[in-house]
Amino acid sequence: RNTTENDSNNASVHEIPNWLVSYQLKHAAGLKRLRRGEYAKVLVYSCHDGCGGLGDRLSGILSAFYVAVATERIFLIDHTSPVDLNLTLSPARIDWNAAYLVRDVPSTTVHMMDPADPMMSFGVLFKALVPSTQVVRVQMNRFYVAMALWTPRIKGQPRERAYRYIGHMYRLHGSTMETKEAIHIAFHAVFTFSRYVEMRAADMMKEMGFRTPKSSAYIAIHARMGGSPRNSENVVTWIDPA
Repeated sequence: RNTTENDSNNASVHEIPNWLVSYQLKHAAGLKRLRRGEYAKVLVYSCHDGCGGLGDRLSGILSAFYVAVATERIFLIDHTSPVDLNLTLSPARIDWNAAYLVRDVPSTTVHMMDPADPMMSFGVLFKALVPSTQVVRVQMNRFYVAMALWTPRIKGQPRERAYRYIGHMYRLHGSTMETKEAIHIAFHAVFTFSRYVEMRAADMMKEMGFRTPKSSAYIAIHARMGGSPRNSENVVTWIDPA
């Protein structure tokens, strides 16, 4: 396996799996074909309205990425709500910012927002990903599809062809993977922070009086304000110190 270099988004050294190196090359070659107006199979994560919160979106995007890897499709992101995604995140190893290339290509759309039956929705998605369908657009907000790909076998899984993809990433990798590690690898393969985010982070460091180099590590805290939590001793009221 190859190894990544240290960078501002990845403080430690992590191995790059062979399957990711292979997919990166296939993705780049497929993208070149699309740019030349040639045929290539594509999976597009789509978000224009009602995509959930930040965690939901990232879970859906990274889950869709693993589906693209498993089915050897070019992975693209078409995210315009509430703003274009490239304002905050930029492509890293995988150039996903080219959805305009298939904007007018006939496609099949699969909706997987909070499905009542995750296993059934898994089958619906992979039945749509037949070779004859060039572009499949997916709307999803959970990571369970990706973890089904990383799980060797799920008890009671149907015998239909679409469900043969269960455990596909496990077979590619040669072993299973914890959720946090699978998310880590996918995030750093797909994303790096945009220059706008890096500029704002640098400004915040200055505002707080830090004069540390850009490469220094620090901890960010995400205070989740959404939802309607029940009154409980486990719920702490947030008071903005500003």
